[in-house]
Parts: sequence; structure tokens; C-alpha cells
Amino acid sequence: MIVKIPEKYELCLSYTWGPIPQGMCGHLFECIEYYYVLKNHFNCCIFIGEEISKDYIQKTIEDKYTFNSEEIKI
Repeated sequence: MIVKIPEKYELCLSYTWGPIPQGMCGHLFECIEYYYVLKNHFNCCIFIGEEISKDYIQKTIEDKYTFNSEEIKI
């Protein structure tokens, strides 16, 4: 799901989720990959509708992708 936010961000990336938390799933990886392409064209963000810690997301990105430390921090 892609949602346009008129205030702070031009574009907000998200996905649908159900009553059972999915954690780091393929949908969230898709949002991360879309973000890294779209961030060069829009002021965008990712909305995560589950309780996943920033540290857990960062560690997962480090394990899956070859982004440098600055890209991971963004």
C-alpha cells in the first residue's frame, strides 16, 4: 500500500497487516526497497503498523542488504 501524506512527507510507504503480527516479512522488505529508490525523488517515509523495534529493523537490514552504514542510518 502506498499512501500520500500531505503534511511532513510527500509519500508514505506501508503495507496491510492483520491481527497477528508478522514481524520482518516480505512486505516490509518491499517497503524498504521501494524507499531506497523513491527517497531520491520524494520526501518519503515508511509507516510500520506493528511493534517492531528500530534496532531489530536495523539489524535485519544489515543482515539482508549491502547498504553502507549511512544508508542504513537513513
